[in-house]
Amino acid sequence: MIDFKKVLANSGIPTDEAAATALFRGMAHAESSPFNNQSPYSPFWRLVSAFAVKPVLFLSDLLANEVLPSLFLKTAAGQWVDLFAWQLGLERKQSTKAIGRITLSRYSKESTLTVPKGTVIQSASIGGDVFRLITVSDISFAPGDTEIQVLAEAEEPGTRYNLANGFYALIATDLAGIASVSNKADWLVVPGTDIEGDTALKARCRNQFAAVNAWHINQAYIGMVTQWAGVDVADVFIDSNAPRGAGTANIYILFDQSEPAQTWLDEMNAFVMAQGNHGFSDDVVIAAIPYFDIEQSAKIELSSSLDETSKTRLLTDIESFIRVAFRQLPNTTFKPTRTKPHKRFRWSKLIYELHSTFGDLESIDFSHDEDLSAQLAQPRLSKLVVTL
Repeated sequence: MIDFKKVLANSGIPTDEAAATALFRGMAHAESSPFNNQSPYSPFWRLVSAFAVKPVLFLSDLLANEVLPSLFLKTAAGQWVDLFAWQLGLERKQSTKAIGRITLSRYSKESTLTVPKGTVIQSASIGGDVFRLITVSDISFAPGDTEIQVLAEAEEPGTRYNLANGFYALIATDLAGIASVSNKADWLVVPGTDIEGDTALKARCRNQFAAVNAWHINQAYIGMVTQWAGVDVADVFIDSNAPRGAGTANIYILFDQSEPAQTWLDEMNAFVMAQGNHGFSDDVVIAAIPYFDIEQSAKIELSSSLDETSKTRLLTDIESFIRVAFRQLPNTTFKPTRTKPHKRFRWSKLIYELHSTFGDLESIDFSHDEDLSAQLAQPRLSKLVVTL
């Protein structure tokens, strides 16, 4: 990172009180107006120094910490990145709430049962957080129905509500007759998103420089798909080696926790192909990144000083930590190295991070410890068992 204070100092602009005071004294001598009483206890000298030195330091700090960094995309932050984006015809993407289909089952099918709007479905505690969905309309079981689906919206915006299937399994509203609730596979209609961070917006700005090209190169397609909330430049992978024949390309998007419904991806495909935003003779398909399933189990040993309640809680946290690494849970509480296409996933590194995070973890032994390596594919835990 560039040291802008050093740049100013090398240009002769004082950046600390000693340098500003020395410059002020030198200017006073040059004008034949030296101050003889320069004692730090002299009220007159202290007043004159404050008038002369402090404003210079205010301005140099403003230059070094705000103005100069804001002139460059790499060092800009906050509203200054918004201005860079505006120059390129981009805007910071705002946060959105997740919307998905929740499956409800009931005990009896003999009569009508209404699930009112505002019914709350929630997850179990995940790293101390509970995620809640709220139904958006009334829906009723007709006589003979034992299972229905209802649309529910996340309580707050954010990607952390895009939990993988099976995690929304509790009903918080008192409602008689309901046997179970669940978010099944492909439950997510519209993914929840966070407000776009500076790093993601900067990546879109850099991509935009190459996207404004006479030809539909990869950056042009990346610019198109990253218009959608929740899709960052770092999560887009393009196979342009004619995967389906001459002139074809596949664009894969990596989603955290749960993939959105196909209808959401269909909007992207329609924008690129049906609405004519593709290159001449290009045949482009946008899809979620392919997955390959793995099963894993882990035996752990915890500190003998822990009581049974603490052991149970720690066991749950360790399982959550592993699921975060495989993008099944949000990385709000735990920050392991996460799986990613084109990257080798090392179990040894995960073990190191587990020991670094949980001081009471004495030992952990995975049943399968071969590194995971794939090109355009993402490993997914189809089964995880963690036992003492």
